[in-house]
This record gives sequence, structure tokens and C-alpha cells, in this order.
Amino acid sequence: MQMKILRGILGLLILNVRSVERSRIRAGRYAANAGTKKRKTVWNGTDALYSTSRDEWFFDEQDLIDHCYDNRETCDDLKLVIGVPVYAAEIDPYDHYADDLPEDMDLPDDLEQAFKELNETIRFCKIPLSWSHGRFAAIITQKEKTNGIN
Repeated sequence: MQMKILRGILGLLILNVRSVERSRIRAGRYAANAGTKKRKTVWNGTDALYSTSRDEWFFDEQDLIDHCYDNRETCDDLKLVIGVPVYAAEIDPYDHYADDLPEDMDLPDDLEQAFKELNETIRFCKIPLSWSHGRFAAIITQKEKTNGIN
């Protein structure tokens, strides 16, 4: 009788281990495919591209062409993602000087005017400070392919 109970417990343990192992395999497959399930869009030729396989950024077409030529790789090998520009944010002078200003005290008019002018310059600046990984995989069009990018 005790043997039957032990066999039953052992059987349940083996089933549990197999179930856990199947879950790990499924989780591994999900993690491996997580970066490849991005929606695709045509690259505009100007936005930065990020290679998820190389952990490298490309900021213009010539960089990409040179890399592919030098390393005998294609764009498909690089798993390119279109970067998203990160622009400067406006600065709230009251947040910036919150620790320095006494309560219920305003900034001097000259300083407040300077922040308004600075924020206007920031608002109209279209040069990115940096780039972040985007949500879309890059489709390289025929034009880029004829320029040497495969």
C-alpha cells in the first residue's frame, strides 16, 4: 500500500516537473520572439535606425551602407528598428527653483522673461537631443537597396 502511495506521489512530482519545464520553454520562446513581433513600416531615410542584433545605431544611409559592406551583412541580419527622436523639454522655472524660492515668492521678472524666451527656443527646436528605440521594424525600400544596402 505504501509503495502505491509513493509511486503516486513520484508520478505527481514528475508531472509537475514536466509542466514547469514546458512553461520555461514557452517563456523562453516568448522572450526570444518578443523583439521580432514589431509592426513594420517603411524607413523615411532620415530617422536614426537601431540594430537590435548588433546594439548599434545608424544615423544616416551611408553609415548603414558602410556597415553592411564592411561586415558582409544585410539589413535583415541587423534587425533594424526605426528610432524615435527625443527632444528637449520646456523648463518650468518654479519647479527648477522650488528649493531656492521662499513660499509665496515669485521669480524676478527678468528671470521669468528669460525662461519664457528659453522655452520658446526649446519649443521650436527640431534637432533631437538623442534617440530611443522605436516600436516599428524598418522596411528598407528599393531605393536604399539599389544604393548598396541589401
